[in-house]
Amino acid sequence: MEPNMISLNTTRRRLLTLMAGGASVAALRPITPAFAAGEIAWLTWDANAKPQYIVPFEKATGTKVKMSYLTSDDAQFAALKAGARSDYDVVNPSINGVWRYMDGRVIKPLDLSKIPNSKVLDSKVFDQYQFDQEVEVRHTLFGKPGKLKLLGFLSHGRMGRYTEATAIARQTGMPADIAAVRTAHNRVGVSLNLEQQLTEGLGVFVKAGWSQGQFEAFEFTDINKTVALGLSVNGSRWGRPDDTVGVAVAVNDASGAAKQFFAAGGLGILVGDGQLVHSSPEYILETYYNVAVFKFAKLSLDYQFVDHPAYNRDRGPVSIFGFRAHGEF
Repeated sequence: MEPNMISLNTTRRRLLTLMAGGASVAALRPITPAFAAGEIAWLTWDANAKPQYIVPFEKATGTKVKMSYLTSDDAQFAALKAGARSDYDVVNPSINGVWRYMDGRVIKPLDLSKIPNSKVLDSKVFDQYQFDQEVEVRHTLFGKPGKLKLLGFLSHGRMGRYTEATAIARQTGMPADIAAVRTAHNRVGVSLNLEQQLTEGLGVFVKAGWSQGQFEAFEFTDINKTVALGLSVNGSRWGRPDDTVGVAVAVNDASGAAKQFFAAGGLGILVGDGQLVHSSPEYILETYYNVAVFKFAKLSLDYQFVDHPAYNRDRGPVSIFGFRAHGEF
């Protein structure tokens, strides 16, 4: 697994982040003799160290990076558990295996507050970007107002293809690691949103969305297809015109490639435990009541019933209760 490099800035913060490939960790020891003498002792596996960022770092800082290699992540973990952690400043666990290092008390997170930021800005500003375009049309249907919105996006950046990560996992017997297959790709998606008033104080909305399912998700959550339908009612019917009650249902799903990746032990933004044997769409029923306590303050009580959470028929159902306060001054 090659560390995910954004730039080749030779700062201490950048080097330590690159060393861990996104899982920046340090051996559970305050400081080693090598570190005090201007040398960083780095233990890694599978030849993860790359001269293109180690050599510039050594030249720019005068700090030497002393490398030690083991044959696998399992061998590295065993060595640290046996006491070798006292000899190293930084280790390089796999992304999916970092939790056992934490549970085993052999590493601790880097304290980035003690590591200065770089004065050099990344000049490759167009290496990763996103285009968004939204069109909104307001209309009147049977004398009632409504609006229709169409949104499209294109993301360009370093992202992994699910099938490649899954294939490597099946060959090696290790959990699928999306960071190991990240290269430049384009990813597109589209969504449609309809809002329509039915009667005075009663409205309906319908939402649908789709995104390419062969690449990893970048933000929010791991959904490639979604459909939602909901109703909201103004409280004027029971003498509280500033209150609102609503109910909605949603169906979410991930692509077949994404589900195979999760089943192979891969981790997404919110999905992934290696136990996705029987997959299914995720079904959600949500209801809320928004009460106007004062003219400037509102409180919302929310309930969600989730069946087949994270697309897993062997999980759930789950009940989620929420509370939100909103104030305007």
